[in-house]
Amino acid sequence: MSDIGENDSFVTEHNEIDLSNDMIDNTQNGITDSQFNDQDMFNLIKSSFGQLDRKTFKHDLLKHTDTDDLRPIRNSLFDLIRNREQIYSDTKLVERTQRDNGQPLGEKLADDIYVIYQYLEGANNASELLRQCMSKSKRTATISDETDSKMSDILNKLSNKTNSTNNENTIVLSMLMEIKQMINDNMKPMNDKMTNSQKTLKMKQKC
Repeated sequence: MSDIGENDSFVTEHNEIDLSNDMIDNTQNGITDSQFNDQDMFNLIKSSFGQLDRKTFKHDLLKHTDTDDLRPIRNSLFDLIRNREQIYSDTKLVERTQRDNGQPLGEKLADDIYVIYQYLEGANNASELLRQCMSKSKRTATISDETDSKMSDILNKLSNKTNSTNNENTIVLSMLMEIKQMINDNMKPMNDKMTNSQKTLKMKQKC
């Protein structure tokens, strides 16, 4: 199998985790942190960004979130892995920081999210890339992972992105239908003219 590049998508296989494609009711309206769970986050990421290649996934995620949102998203998705596989139960994600003249912090976190999401989807080559997201130190069970934004705020942002995308798709479809109708309208006189010409030609041939 080839290595995964910036514009490549992972090839997915069967995933043992039962992760529904349908959005959970929590992500619709009036979300609170107490209602939030990690599957809600997975469903939103899948619905909003799941079909995108690596580069576009990161670009769109950064466009619709703030840097402070990315750590909670990353932690939430990784918690699904911890719950699924015992070997990762005490694993800690590497602490990403902003370095002078280095890759922006947001891009690092967005790339981690892409890798973790693809691992959950059962993608080929994801295990090797996942190890690059993990710290060598162990996670202390009594200390929760750092979060910068409230989960309810993040979920609402991503829900709004999904609704906006659906509205944009509806507008594009409507425009395409209008263009198709215009083409059909313009082609009708031409088709009628060609039909009349063919009839005239046949009549001359008979004579």
